[in-house]
Amino acid sequence: MKKTTGTVVFSLLALLSGSFLLNAEEEISEAHNLAPFSEEIFVSGAELSPDILGNISQARAFHGDHHFFFEFDVDYFKDVPAFNRAIFDAAFGCGEKICDPEVAVEKFISATVRELDKPTETAGEYSFFVSTKAAPVIGNRVSVLVSRYEDTGGAHGNSVFSCLNFDLAEKKRIFLKDVFKEECIPALEKLLREHDPRREDAEFFYSVEKGEIPLPPRATENFLMLPDEILFVYSPYELDCYAAGTILIHVPVAELRELLK
Repeated sequence: MKKTTGTVVFSLLALLSGSFLLNAEEEISEAHNLAPFSEEIFVSGAELSPDILGNISQARAFHGDHHFFFEFDVDYFKDVPAFNRAIFDAAFGCGEKICDPEVAVEKFISATVRELDKPTETAGEYSFFVSTKAAPVIGNRVSVLVSRYEDTGGAHGNSVFSCLNFDLAEKKRIFLKDVFKEECIPALEKLLREHDPRREDAEFFYSVEKGEIPLPPRATENFLMLPDEILFVYSPYELDCYAAGTILIHVPVAELRELLK
């Protein structure tokens, strides 16, 4: 992994993780009945054979033209397969079919290497980092942040953040409609505009043309329920150009009480 790539990845994660990991990580893991999965895997090869791809540990010793670096820092729920399928789908794009981290990781690496192990696809080096972390429990609800960073060897890598919200009592995923009154969405979006950090720029204005940037923040499923606020997370390119980075909009719970179910 390139040194600059690692710096970008961990600075982004520190920014977001610091927003909601308010207690010691061990205490949060214990309270949620979480299990950690952490591993770094280096794969090097060109036209890797199915036999090697079938065993990722063997693939580490195979040498070729391209270098692939994968880093996983994934927490998942020990006894709730439905939660884990959603987490691994967000982390690895496996379609909510897999609830075992090792299976999800091996399938993801195999598919990625097969797709990118061509001279025209990468500049010889590929890096991928994914992290999933849970926030403190709010009542019977908990939010999980999935952070992905991918560098295919271009001018810069790209980050994508996904927020998942779960009901611990009913063991199901919950969405915006489960948290906010439907008729209050316009009021919520007004608050998002008021708390948009880009408003600090005197030259900033909201575009009214479809598809143009910058765009005003919208109510999205990418939100984290925190003790004193709800944090809306917008990945690069969602609302603005890449240079604008990840846009975080903090809305205090005190301003949301009339909008919540």
